[in-house]
Amino acid sequence: MEKYMPRDILEYVLDEKLEADFLTAIMLHKQNYSIAEIADRELWTVDDRCYIKSSSYGINIEVPDAEIVSAIRNRQYVSVFLSKSGEDRQLHFFVHKCMIDEKKNNEELIAEEVVQYMLLKTIVTLRLDTPEKVKDYCLNKNA
Repeated sequence: MEKYMPRDILEYVLDEKLEADFLTAIMLHKQNYSIAEIADRELWTVDDRCYIKSSSYGINIEVPDAEIVSAIRNRQYVSVFLSKSGEDRQLHFFVHKCMIDEKKNNEELIAEEVVQYMLLKTIVTLRLDTPEKVKDYCLNKNA
């Protein structure tokens, strides 16, 4: 069996135009896994600390990752995601190439990066390491 790396699988999903099917599968919590962008997130710093708040997800915590704190302090645009696998929940951060004040001019690029992050994270988490597994995940209606 041929070995594929996660980026190979992502390229397969994009080449085959399976993004919509893949995102639908994520929203349906297939294989008891989901990931979503926290659209209402607020990020701010106080002294040496950085915090994230989301009313929709009931989050109000300190950001523990020094690299993310540095990006936020440097005013880079950061997307935040929440994944759920079974009862396990995790926060994920994605630092975009643009600065916060450049967001308005880069919304299409940001949306593309957000979708690709969600796809790649799902590919890795669920070990979707062959095109056949991807097809089954996207097209099989059984959860």
